[in-house]
Amino acid sequence: MIAAVPYPSATAAMAAMPSAEGQSVNKNRNVYLLPAATQFETCGTATASNRSLQWREKVIDPLFESVPDHVIMQAFADRLGFGEELSKNYKMLSTKFAGKQWKEPQIEDILREINRSVWTIGYTGQTPERLKAHMRMVATFDPKTLKSRGGVDPVTGYDKLNK
Repeated sequence: MIAAVPYPSATAAMAAMPSAEGQSVNKNRNVYLLPAATQFETCGTATASNRSLQWREKVIDPLFESVPDHVIMQAFADRLGFGEELSKNYKMLSTKFAGKQWKEPQIEDILREINRSVWTIGYTGQTPERLKAHMRMVATFDPKTLKSRGGVDPVTGYDKLNK
């Protein structure tokens, strides 16, 4: 069993349970705890139940030994021998988490690959750049129609209503 949990839980506690003989740690427990980062410790997209996507920015650096999910997946793929295949379409970054260097796929590239393969309502055309611009301009969007009431993007200078 693999548990990726950011907070202590009963499942997480199983990873360090002593053996029946009372030894320090049960080496045959077959439970592994992965230090997954929370949504506040990583950036990327979040998909709502209505299939709309939002870009979220990292609020704080990962605490303790936490690592973002996509970094954990890359580390597993590397150890299992298919890391290059998993990330062949991604720009790879060298990032430090908890004092250790990790190979990190660029999160924007992951979204681009999802969008190339998932042709469904909500995902089509959702580039990282578009989602980031939407979050910068969120105050100009009508919450019911999700249409912009106008405004100028402070980063790109793009004015939706006066092209």
